[in-house]
Amino acid sequence: MRIAANQLQFEIIDEGLAHQPAVLFICGMGMQLIGWPKEFINGISSRGYRAIRYDNRDIGLSSPMDHLGIPNFLLGFLKYKIGMQASPPYSLQDMAIDGLKILETLGIQKAHLIGVSMGGMIAQRMAITAPDKIFSLTSLMSSSSAEHLSGPQPDVLSALMVKPAAPGSEQAKLNALKFMNSLRSPGFPYPPGYFDCRHTTCAITRPNQMPHIDIAWQTRSAVAFCMRARYSQSHYTFKTRCNRGHGA
Repeated sequence: MRIAANQLQFEIIDEGLAHQPAVLFICGMGMQLIGWPKEFINGISSRGYRAIRYDNRDIGLSSPMDHLGIPNFLLGFLKYKIGMQASPPYSLQDMAIDGLKILETLGIQKAHLIGVSMGGMIAQRMAITAPDKIFSLTSLMSSSSAEHLSGPQPDVLSALMVKPAAPGSEQAKLNALKFMNSLRSPGFPYPPGYFDCRHTTCAITRPNQMPHIDIAWQTRSAVAFCMRARYSQSHYTFKTRCNRGHGA
């Protein structure tokens, strides 16, 4: 199902009933809504929750942002490192507003948030921006971008910085698989071929996706150059759970 929110079109899967407490699942970078393990989604919905997944802007079947052009990633990175303001085509805050507007469009007054990787960063900004609309926040293998926290591991950065391949090409799929494999936990191995099967499914069942299996440069910039947001001193009363990893 596709809905209009924040002047964009978002592909969503809404499983549950309108009266059930809503859980909004927020994808990580380059991840489509069908990337969430079905067992995880079923585990949430079977407990009486309304499970809502969506493709972020610039990925999957949601609105592409190609008209914004390809940012100069190297220049932006250098600006960021010396403390200058980088200007990505859109920000994580813009993506947080996307999430809030999706809830608004669906008529949901308050929701639980579960965000993974970049999705955790988006969820944190949603909670800070509109704490009255959030029951709880679960941030998985993510970060707040605080200066004292370590960044991604070298293999993750290497996978993140690879030059995008042609949409739908075999190289695009290999790039995405390299990125996903770099995020895998050595303590919780997946069956052989798990990620290959998941991303092949994306390619077959969603042939019109943009930017196909590869990761948009605009989205990379939004994460890489996210400046430490300065919010007014406030107290928030929602429950929070953070499972931190070394991903992007």
